[in-house]
Amino acid sequence: MTYYTGSIAAVPTANKQAYIDHATAAWPLFQGYGATRMVETWGVDVPHGKVTDFHRAVEAKDDESVVFSWIAWPDKATADAAWPKMDSDPAMKTLPEMPFDGSRMIFGGFKPVFAQGETVGQGYYQGFALAVPAANQAAYVDMAKQGWEMFQRGGALGMVEAWGEDVPRGKRTDFWVGDEVEVRLIGPDQAVIESLRPRRTALQRSDRWRSKLLAANVDQAGIVVSGDPPFSEALLMRMLIALESAGIGAALIANKSDLVEAARAIAGRIAAYRALGYEVFEIAAGARPREAREQLGTWLAGRTTLLIGQSGMGKSTLVNTLVPDADLRTQAISAALSSGRHTTTFSRMFDVPGEVARDARIVDTPGFQSFGLAHLSESQRMHAMREFAPLLGRCRFNNCRHHDEPGCAIRDAASRGEIDALRYRLYLRIEDDAD
Repeated sequence: MTYYTGSIAAVPTANKQAYIDHATAAWPLFQGYGATRMVETWGVDVPHGKVTDFHRAVEAKDDESVVFSWIAWPDKATADAAWPKMDSDPAMKTLPEMPFDGSRMIFGGFKPVFAQGETVGQGYYQGFALAVPAANQAAYVDMAKQGWEMFQRGGALGMVEAWGEDVPRGKRTDFWVGDEVEVRLIGPDQAVIESLRPRRTALQRSDRWRSKLLAANVDQAGIVVSGDPPFSEALLMRMLIALESAGIGAALIANKSDLVEAARAIAGRIAAYRALGYEVFEIAAGARPREAREQLGTWLAGRTTLLIGQSGMGKSTLVNTLVPDADLRTQAISAALSSGRHTTTFSRMFDVPGEVARDARIVDTPGFQSFGLAHLSESQRMHAMREFAPLLGRCRFNNCRHHDEPGCAIRDAASRGEIDALRYRLYLRIEDDAD
């Protein structure tokens, strides 16, 4: 079944041609990874609403226009597989810079629930975005069918209704786990958010196209790794760079320590991070849950802790070890959202029972296979490498990028074994990917 990824963005009106050039250059890349159609529409009649509107949704300024876009894919699997592949494709580096503020772009994935008439070749589009109770999907489709008959009589060529299936929360234009807000009660069990308080910390990941906030106002983070399957150090470094840049302290939680051979296989790399000053907890959440709770209790107490890691590290087992009824709470959230999904596809905050850690909260995040750092500058990424800090400013050239420039203090330190050679090589790979 056709699947759509759609976006709404605020683009400086003066950048219209640059935006068209960017979209034109990007289309062959999307097409090469399975997209069947791409439509970019420039807002010419976008009214301001009383409650909400496109302008407020993307924080559009007076000199900006609202752009409504969508890409058609054969199915959701093709779309999901395309994004990480495109992000690592060398062709991505040749695209023009986005001529707008991508942090205010709203992006999501949608499945069509009603489609009639022509879907290509129209000269003018009218579009809208709205919230519909999940339980009312069938009623909404019935309404759309009746509406199509009326629109067709009025001259409409086609109509598509797409239901949000993967609509992430944004960093700039939405609220996220850990946010502190002021609310106004409108009923016994209902309230509306009036304002968002400034965030003390915020962790996000991003590529050239999208940015996703994982959690706000966390005090520290635990990155869950294991030797079975072996963790990706490249992915671990990306997470640590993001955390260091966000001012969030991090510790490594080496799980599955009961698997002796697997634990031995990663011991050398774990030691490298201890040497850098990262606290390391070696636990077996599944085999020895009581011991794991005792090991982590003091570290968790009095703090909000983000738990992150790549898929397969046993993070979900750890969450259920720390919060025994986490699965039940997740089911309650899924039921409230009518998502029907009990796996971790969104961040969730849990209060940790007092007998495990006093005044503690954990934020569980989805398992990752990639972690983009497009929102960070080269300088931010460089300063997030702890072993680089005493060497920065000692290179022969002020603009040294620490690759093959003569007189590079960091490269020379790596060649002498004074800093970890593998981390240095992985850093160069991260920088090459960013170019």
